[in-house]
Amino acid sequence: MTVAAVLAYVAALAATGLGLIVLLARYDVPDDDVLRVSLLGAGIALFGLMILAAAAGMRRGSGLSRLLVSVYLLIVVGLTVLVLADSRLSNLWATGVAVIGVVAIVLLWLPPASRFFSRLRDSSMTA
Repeated sequence: MTVAAVLAYVAALAATGLGLIVLLARYDVPDDDVLRVSLLGAGIALFGLMILAAAAGMRRGSGLSRLLVSVYLLIVVGLTVLVLADSRLSNLWATGVAVIGVVAIVLLWLPPASRFFSRLRDSSMTA
């Protein structure tokens, strides 16, 4: 469980950094692609921060936080695939974020970690 939580934190920070890198890359793309690259970078950074916020509840064993982190990681991995598909934006950082995200999702749903989390219907956002 600890490994999955640490990977979620690492993925969140890496995604936020990647989002900022992609957002700054909008200055190097043609004018037609500036909006697309800006939205892509902002989306990655935003979901990275949302993973960071939800991961705190995951450490307490909240099933809802685990579900939110998983969904947000899936979105970040999807956005990262879009970055990798664009040859101008593709880099090693994006590949690392995608790999860490997939590994974190798998670890969150493996049986050893699943025993740690409460059932989703028993979860709540209050402490």
